Amino acid sequence: MRKWTTEMEAYLIVQRTVDKTPYKLLSVRLNKKFNTKFKVHDLQNKAHRLGIRQKQSKPEPSPKPVKVKSRLAPKMDYFKPNQEQINFVHAMNLNGFVMEKIRQAYLEQYERKLSNIQITTTLRKAHTLELPKEVKPVKKEVLVVGEVKPLKVSNAPDWHSDIATRKQCRCIITITTDLKGSAKTKATNELYNSEEYTKLQARDLIKANQDKLFGWKKKPPTTREKHNLTTPHNPNTRLPSPTFDALKHSIKKRSAYNRWTKEEDAFLYDFKKQPHEGRQTWPVMEGRTLGAIKTRWYDIRHTIRSEIYAPATPTKSFEEMAEEVNEYIGDIPLRETNVAETMWTKEDDLDLLCNFYEYSIDEARNRFNVPYSVIANRLETLIDSTEPNHIEMLMEATKTIKARRKQAADEAKNGFWKRRKLRKQAKKEAKKERRIEYRLQRLEAMFSKRRAKLDRKVAKAEKRLKKLRGE
Repeated sequence: MRKWTTEMEAYLIVQRTVDKTPYKLLSVRLNKKFNTKFKVHDLQNKAHRLGIRQKQSKPEPSPKPVKVKSRLAPKMDYFKPNQEQINFVHAMNLNGFVMEKIRQAYLEQYERKLSNIQITTTLRKAHTLELPKEVKPVKKEVLVVGEVKPLKVSNAPDWHSDIATRKQCRCIITITTDLKGSAKTKATNELYNSEEYTKLQARDLIKANQDKLFGWKKKPPTTREKHNLTTPHNPNTRLPSPTFDALKHSIKKRSAYNRWTKEEDAFLYDFKKQPHEGRQTWPVMEGRTLGAIKTRWYDIRHTIRSEIYAPATPTKSFEEMAEEVNEYIGDIPLRETNVAETMWTKEDDLDLLCNFYEYSIDEARNRFNVPYSVIANRLETLIDSTEPNHIEMLMEATKTIKARRKQAADEAKNGFWKRRKLRKQAKKEAKKERRIEYRLQRLEAMFSKRRAKLDRKVAKAEKRLKKLRGE
């Protein structure tokens, strides 16, 4: 590489400072001129040592000159009319003069030519002109000679003699005719212009025909109400059971602190569990609002019946009850056992107690493979039973249901991020388990293949050995 000469340095300085040639183009020109092989970074380093800046700083822009307002500049002549000028424009407008006439009159009076916008703006302002009041024509009464009329003292308000409003006229047209749309509007305008009714007469007429005027607000009777009105009473129709009414009257008043008693819970539970055939959705209970009844039902709807009703304790021994049953049956042949009632196992009974209210009707039928009535009867039998094994099963089912509810409540308490974190952890654990299971399957398949291969080799060796032995 050649050394830098004075000519090369002068050429570099001139090209960078005066012509501002880029380093890439400058390297080509310098190498061609002086037959050298300098590269771009060589030129940059040399320019740095010579004190030449790579980037020329831009000159700062000169500040803009501040505009100086001249004191000799003419002021804008804004239009600000006083009250006299406003009254003048309003008087011209009330007398029926057009814009051009108002403009000419204002120019003659105040020596200023206004535009249409200025006139319109002036008309929007309030004036203080005194307008003449309208005098209503007074009807003259013809007096007869010798006739003395009594002096009438009227205490009626002034509005009684006023003309009926357009709204009252429209109501009168609605009552007296069947017109609609534009025809109704036209008839209303004609009645309003005729001044046939006063406000008092219109009010009395509308009040007398109020049912006809506001008949559209009444709801039409429902299908059930129409059926009750048109159909005579049928004694065979099924009515709500009277036992609930009797039970309702027998309920005690609520205790202190507004706590629900067992009798109230039992009444609400039985009312909601009966079939819904024309009865009310919610019962009427003394001292309880509809909101309180709904809240209490949502609290106890999943509880087991045995928690609301105490298990009945038999007053007689089993032997006495058996004797009474035998005396009642007498010589009646024994009924064959029902398979649907004897097919229940302990696991089925526990499953029924724990998950009966979780199953739908179809799911319960498919699960136990019996009619739904048989499933419901079995559940009532287990709940009302006094056998020790059934009571023990009920206690176990109660613990299971309480644990399930506690777990659901704990899960509901967790926030969004905590539930998201738990879902991710469960997802990772499930992925690990699937991977381990997949690897175990692969290893089992590999070992089975190797074992089969070894078995084939052993069989082949045994076959060869037998052949060598001559067997």
